[in-house]
Amino acid sequence: MTQHPDHPAASDSAAASSPQHPPQEEADMVLLEVEPGVAVLVAQAVPQGWTVEVFGLGEHSARQIVQALDDAVGGAGLVAPGASTQGLVRLSPETLASLAALPARAQGGSLGVLDQARAQASPQTSGDALRVCWLPAGSAQAADLLQGLGRAQPLLRLSAHMTFIVQALEEGAGLVRSAFETRYEDHWPAISDMRETLLGIIARSRETGVIPRLSTVGAIAPDRVVNDEHAFFARRVYKHREHLDTYSAARWEYLRGNIEQIVADYQGYLTMETIDSGRWILSPGRFATMTSRPPDIEKTMTYQSVNMPARYQEKLGHVAEVLTMIDAQRHLCAEVTGRSWPPHAPEQLGGATLDETVAAMRRHVDRLRGRSAEEPLAVAPALQVVGQEVPGQALAALRWLLPAPEPLIALAEVDRGSLTGAAQGLRPGPDGGPAVQASTYLGVTSTRLFLSSVPALVEEGRIELSLPLADLRYVRFRMVDRRAVMDITMKEEDLSIGFAQSAVSSGFTTGLAHRVADILMTAASIPEEEQRSDPLFTRATSRERRE
Repeated sequence: MTQHPDHPAASDSAAASSPQHPPQEEADMVLLEVEPGVAVLVAQAVPQGWTVEVFGLGEHSARQIVQALDDAVGGAGLVAPGASTQGLVRLSPETLASLAALPARAQGGSLGVLDQARAQASPQTSGDALRVCWLPAGSAQAADLLQGLGRAQPLLRLSAHMTFIVQALEEGAGLVRSAFETRYEDHWPAISDMRETLLGIIARSRETGVIPRLSTVGAIAPDRVVNDEHAFFARRVYKHREHLDTYSAARWEYLRGNIEQIVADYQGYLTMETIDSGRWILSPGRFATMTSRPPDIEKTMTYQSVNMPARYQEKLGHVAEVLTMIDAQRHLCAEVTGRSWPPHAPEQLGGATLDETVAAMRRHVDRLRGRSAEEPLAVAPALQVVGQEVPGQALAALRWLLPAPEPLIALAEVDRGSLTGAAQGLRPGPDGGPAVQASTYLGVTSTRLFLSSVPALVEEGRIELSLPLADLRYVRFRMVDRRAVMDITMKEEDLSIGFAQSAVSSGFTTGLAHRVADILMTAASIPEEEQRSDPLFTRATSRERRE
């Protein structure tokens, strides 16, 4: 939450409801989150130390938003009588964490006490506690309330997105400048000018309620300049994605060998995507300041108010995936492979170390996505078909190599010499190699099957072969000379995998191997009458959807 310089953030040490302050059915205020960290405040008065931003779309649109919100919130009985819509507030990470800890309401959302430790409570509240009804973005009740706003909904969404973009640019200013100072000094003047121009237009709209007619897409800078800068970083990121959006053996080597360049390019990419989202929201924002709007304009506003924030969140999601890969490599080097980190002589990025820069980027992106990065849980496969206990280091490596939140459903030891088809490249050569003597495992998660030897996992920090379950078509389990074999049909190519004899040496273990085939068949895209169902897979995928 933003605050006045002489007031600490009202939410910095906010705490959840306690037995001394039990939640009540009616709250002193309602916080309806529209974008991650940006919420509408409905209350009798603004709590001291809190800064409220006006909607900035002109008096007519502001009245529409306020009237619709007052009716919706009041009609739902969420807040005490006399409360009204105050405006938009930016919520600090501490406030968001405290709100997330509030007890859930049976009717939806959360209701509890937000204690104000270092700021005065508003006169309308008793003592130092605020009873708040928290409706996070994405919750069912928040969606219902927004849907009930009618024609005011796109107005509110557009206003909230402009506040969100300002927050993203302001909080990320120092972070992204390091990339340009280090590698792209020539690009910084143009991009800095775009950024300041966009912030100025939105600030003036907050003051005057008017977005000038010329403040459309081309107002930030000439289209050619914006498009050139956007395309420059998009091309560089696309090049990285070609190497990183695969589970080939070269993926991790590419990441380690180009780490600083990848970080700098993604900083530039994130900056341009933020500016781009802000400039494209100005045209529908200008329409929103009109007192009378034709139906086609209303339709455009409604579409853009939903599409632009969603598109930006999609871009943030990809940046988060790459930052997660980098963090996984750091952990692999520190905990498993023993490789040095950073992988070569550390390079300063604008005065910060690589780890400091990546950590700051993760915090920034997580905040914009409305979530916090959590370290993956230790890997514990629900089904194991192995001759000997799986090495702990192999499981430790899989913890960081498997994308969260993919649970490892099954792990089976296989005969590397039996691999054919798509897995042919993993067969040992004439001179054998370390993988011949070491165990090789087949793993099944909720989205992929993979093959990898212990040396590849532990010494190199990589998975050798990964195939998406979305491409799985059929699995046939058979016994050949008392050896258990699976023939797997994929969309493009087939493969055959033989279980290690030490892992399948009895009727019981043969049954376990057969169950691995059943789990894979559960995920296969096959005619309904031939489908199998295994509870291990269905439970894992349903849990992943909930998370």
